Amino acid sequence: MESINFDQIQISSGWTPSSKEELENQLDNLFSSSLDALRGTWDLSNSANVLLSLIFYKRLICLQEEGELAFIKISEKQRQILHNFRQQLAQNEQQAFGDLRDALVAISRANPSLENIFAPLMVALQDKADAQHLARVFGLLEQVDFSLKQFSIAQFGAFFNKSLSRAAQRRGKAGGSATSPLFLNKLMALLLSPKSGESVYEPTAGQAGSLVALLQEAAALNILAQEVDQITWAFCKMNLLMNGAYEAVVEQNNSLLHPPQPPQQFDLALANFPFGEEIDLRAVKHRSYVKLPLDVGQEETDCNSLFVQLMLEQLNENGRMIAVLPMRALFKERQERRLREYLLRRDVVDAVITLPAGLLYASQAPICLLYLHKKKPAKRKGKVLFINASQLQPTSKSRVRHRLESQQIAAIVSAYHSCGEKVPQELAGYVVCKTVEQLLEQRANLNAKRYAAPFIQELEALADQNALVKLQEVMAGELPALWVHKKEQQFHDYPFVSSRDLALQFADYQLALAKLCPFEEQEEEEGRILQHSAFLVNRKGRRLRASYFEYSGQAIIVSKSVLVFDLQQKKINKEYFLVQLHQKLFLAQFNMFRTDHEALQISEREFGQLQMPLLSLEEQIKLVQETKWSLLKEEEHKVETLRSRLNLDKQTAQNRQMRIISSLQHELGNRLPAILTELKNIKDFLGDKVEEQTPLSWSDSIYPLFEGEEAEEEDQLGKVVRKIEQQLIYTINSIDAASNIISADKERMQLEQLLLRDFLEDWAQLYAQEKQFSIQIEVEDDERGRELPIATLIDRAQLATALSNFVENARRHGFSKDKKHLIRFSVSLLEEQEEVLIEYKNDGKAFPNSFTFEDFVSYGNYAGDTGHSGIGGYLIHQIIENHEGSLHYKEQIDKRDPFKVQFDIILPYRK
Repeated sequence: MESINFDQIQISSGWTPSSKEELENQLDNLFSSSLDALRGTWDLSNSANVLLSLIFYKRLICLQEEGELAFIKISEKQRQILHNFRQQLAQNEQQAFGDLRDALVAISRANPSLENIFAPLMVALQDKADAQHLARVFGLLEQVDFSLKQFSIAQFGAFFNKSLSRAAQRRGKAGGSATSPLFLNKLMALLLSPKSGESVYEPTAGQAGSLVALLQEAAALNILAQEVDQITWAFCKMNLLMNGAYEAVVEQNNSLLHPPQPPQQFDLALANFPFGEEIDLRAVKHRSYVKLPLDVGQEETDCNSLFVQLMLEQLNENGRMIAVLPMRALFKERQERRLREYLLRRDVVDAVITLPAGLLYASQAPICLLYLHKKKPAKRKGKVLFINASQLQPTSKSRVRHRLESQQIAAIVSAYHSCGEKVPQELAGYVVCKTVEQLLEQRANLNAKRYAAPFIQELEALADQNALVKLQEVMAGELPALWVHKKEQQFHDYPFVSSRDLALQFADYQLALAKLCPFEEQEEEEGRILQHSAFLVNRKGRRLRASYFEYSGQAIIVSKSVLVFDLQQKKINKEYFLVQLHQKLFLAQFNMFRTDHEALQISEREFGQLQMPLLSLEEQIKLVQETKWSLLKEEEHKVETLRSRLNLDKQTAQNRQMRIISSLQHELGNRLPAILTELKNIKDFLGDKVEEQTPLSWSDSIYPLFEGEEAEEEDQLGKVVRKIEQQLIYTINSIDAASNIISADKERMQLEQLLLRDFLEDWAQLYAQEKQFSIQIEVEDDERGRELPIATLIDRAQLATALSNFVENARRHGFSKDKKHLIRFSVSLLEEQEEVLIEYKNDGKAFPNSFTFEDFVSYGNYAGDTGHSGIGGYLIHQIIENHEGSLHYKEQIDKRDPFKVQFDIILPYRK
């Protein structure tokens, strides 16, 4: 590194800048020069930490001396240590560093609001510092007047905030996760429009850049912030103090594990939390802010959804919030979709703003702003405003780093606050409102690109004129065999596409230009559509992103990536195109998707290889005829297979009826006589006891014993009585299920308010002597670890019958004789839905692949390959419905889970 000539840097304390720009330049020069000096000793991160801490220290002392921070206690000795540090360093380096560390520790201990705030400087000073470089930096700092006379709170606060951001930029990904770009913070602040006196919450404050942006719009804000990293937390405190937020509360902890309790009812909340982080599911599943069911099959869960739920809980009834999210959160399935549906159904989604890629320091992923408002104005109720700002051309600071200009920020803010009624020229055609009902119909997809674009709006206009037809309907009508379900793994490595169903995922619209009139308007409309398509798809023929084919005739548009196919000629047989699309063109395209995705661009040579030769019309028709003949054969085979299957199903239904009859004959003809024999044996045994006048014991054998003979355990009185009881219960259940007149009769229900723990334990006593399996009962705990007293209204006899059928089903079909099995019942409370959840699990064999939940709950259904009827499952389902509950079968996802069978019983929570 080249040495710096510090003699050329003249920043006199007596010099008075003549303008705000000169003030900013003076501080910027100081920061750059000092940072370069420290790079000779520390790396970039520690250099910035040392410099910013020293600047904060100097400014803190000036503000304390001037009375601005009169509540801060700093002794004269501590001031002198800082003032004389450079001279002391030249005389005794070790003593100087020791005195500086002691002074920082003493100030922190004397002022609770400054506790640990000098951690970044202390950590850096633990390494051996270069006294010469540090002395030069102190020399530079001594040339600047840090008092209020020279720099106001707003001026110096803006400099300090900007310096933190600049340091994060220099560190790139290493520092970007703690800092949001200044322009992004400004955008969020203008969208939220804070008012003086409002309260603000930020769960991942970073270095407080977004909070400072709010303070620049409204100075008097009540702030509560949380930050988990100690160094970042310290700079957050510094930044807020330097910007006049002296009463701000900044906690150093993980907000997901230590949320504000009870919820604080803030007016505003905002966050740019780190994307894609995960947290131990067990640590958060019982938190009050978790409103959505978590995937209990996973050990960890994604934090994005949790942060949004946490912020929403902390808002008051009129609160509003903004969260920076990765674009994928707007359209991904599973947990992300559940969150979107939850927010839409409560009508708290106010706006969704998509932004260009490359705006963050730590990630190049495209991002969006999710704006939530708990009490939307009347004109916004039931609607969501979409602003597709991803098409804006940001200023490029480098190949991968971009920024939005003030004019672009103003355009976004204006579009939002006018509710899309006054759209600036920069966003013309890229702002639209959709109703909540429309969005729920679209699987809660909140991607603004899907709705807010001139091209999409033109398609919708054509649809209103009945000038669009579904391409999949055209294909399904002419080539039904083409549209079959494909195996997911066939296209699993191609980006941008989910191919579970080729017809649904690929096809959307085909222009029906013949329905447009007059002819001149047809050509004009077609030209506009093709122009937009070509621009969106291939970026003027260079960096091709979505499709590599353009068809100069009738445009074929696909919703997933807006594709336009070019087959080099105007004459094409439609059926031939469909055949090619299915057989070759489709796969060729997605191979190019992959190539383009990896390389980010495509060469002219590769583009040339994609030009597919188009056959003559005669050859096209011949190929189509051959394909149709082949497809016709396939259809005939399918019809014949279907006919055979229908005949088989008819025979299977008859067999099921016979099995039901056989099952009843078995119960009445075999089991009951056996029970009668056992009762006769007990009667004779009791008669002998009365005649002999001997005491009675459960362990007595009911059969006479010869001299020297020991009683077998199975012949003991207690065992025989228990066996008779089990046989009677099983027989009654089977008969009642088949006749459907006794146990599941809703009119005979006798509801009682019962604690589920007590009910389950009483019922489990029926199986207390069971050797083949054991029954385990768990009940949800509260936050203090105490078991919740979960009770509801149930019919004791009916619910016991349902549970016994679960057990007998497992004993008969899932349990093996050489293993001790486990049955587990877990009871919990779903507070949001006011429902009780009873999870039933067993570690026996899983259901056969041919056995579905419908088989289980259907009356008399043949249970897959098990060879038994589904009477028990039918009875269970009917009893749960009698209780106005629901029964759900959960397929096993984790193959390592010992519990192969799981059912969820959900009952109303009636207090």
